[in-house]
Order: sequence, then C-alpha cells, then structure tokens
Amino acid sequence: VDYLKYDNCNDAGRSVNERYTRMSNAMKKYGQNIFFSLCEWGNENPATWARGMGGNSWRTTGDIADNWGSMTSRADQNDKWASYAGPGGWNDPDMLEVGNGGMSEAEYRSHFSIWALAKAPLLIGCDVRSMSPQTKTIISNQEVIAVNQDSLGVQGKKVQSDGGLEVLLNSNILVATSTMRLLLKLKLGRYFCRYGPARSAATERRWFYGTGRGTRQPSPHTGQTSGFRGPRPSLLAIYGRTRRSP
Repeated sequence: VDYLKYDNCNDAGRSVNERYTRMSNAMKKYGQNIFFSLCEWGNENPATWARGMGGNSWRTTGDIADNWGSMTSRADQNDKWASYAGPGGWNDPDMLEVGNGGMSEAEYRSHFSIWALAKAPLLIGCDVRSMSPQTKTIISNQEVIAVNQDSLGVQGKKVQSDGGLEVLLNSNILVATSTMRLLLKLKLGRYFCRYGPARSAATERRWFYGTGRGTRQPSPHTGQTSGFRGPRPSLLAIYGRTRRSP
C-alpha cells in the first residue's frame, strides 16, 4: 500500500482528532511509508492541523463537479490556505475533472494549470482507458507538471481576478489565464508591471501551444507581451523572480 485516502463518509459522530490520529498511528505501526490523504471536505480547516496528524494532503473543499463554476470556486476556497502547503503536506481542492466532458478543452487546460501552480495533488479523475488524445496532451504536459513538482513546493496564489482573467503568482512564476484571448492580450500588461519579474529576467512561455520554448521578453514600458493569434483561448506563463511574493 502506497496511498491511503481516509474519507469522511459514515463517521458515526467521531471527531476528526479521534479518527485521523487512530489511523495515523496504525499506519506508523505498519512500517512502510504511505501517503496519507485526509478528507473531511474542509469542514474543520484541516490545513491548520492535518500535517500534525501525519497527513500528506488534506481536502480543503467539498467535492468538485465537472463545470467551470465548481472548478474555480474550489480553487478559490483552496487559495486561502496556501501558507500551510509545503514539502510533505499539501492542500487538496479535490481531483481533476479534465477529460470528463463538462468543460471545454480550453477550460480543462486552465483547470490543470491552476491545480499545478497550487501544488495540488494531480489525481486523474477521468477514465484513462477511454480518454481522448486532447485529454492525454493536457495531463501529460511536462512543463506544467514540472511547476507542480518543483522542489521548493511554494503554493501559488491568485492575486487578481478581472472579468474573466485570472492571474496567479508564486515566487518565480506569474501565470495568466483567460478563456478570452483578447482579454488576456489587453489586460495582462498592467498586471505584469505590478507583479511580474524585471524585464531583464523575464521568460515568456505559452503552455499547451507548442511554441512556448522561446525566450520572449515583455515590453519595458507596458509589460505587454507578444501578440496572441489564432482562435484558441490563451494561457501564458512568465518565469523569473516576481516582484511580490504570493
């Protein structure tokens, strides 16, 4: 056994302290390292105590549903506990819905990227036996996975939500995502100037588009990045030590 999820169903009125401490002690006696995933749906703020009970991840939210509103609300609920995440213990906004059919491909790209930057467990929630090539491309994107798995383990936080544009930040990467590419092009500049790295240190990547390996630098005056062309929504990452910590 490498992974154990202790869920919250049929708890018979027992306290979280009783249930999870008992399981943690039993796992220690087992004599093998087991990833301990606690799930009580975030009801009692587990980010503040689950690590002390041996937890390696803890659900910060109720169950996710396969739609944009549910996904973004879980991301927002998870965001408030960012300071409690770090190597050995992670906030869990629930599994990925990528590939289940309730969102567009662009929305799934944003979903996967937000979970990656939040250092959330990337638990595949679709049937891998029948997933589409597009789903496989999203969940196997090595650059996005590398952000999730970096050794620092600093959870990124949302620093701006502006009419469909979401801007997320950690200590060395700014990520902006929007399902409206024109909105991203028009508004990103102001947030790059506010939060992004110094121009000399900035490297722009466009995740999922096959053109993200070059090093393009934003304008020194406006922070405006290169133009966004084509019909698909955009998701942009800018690497470099950011001006403000999350």
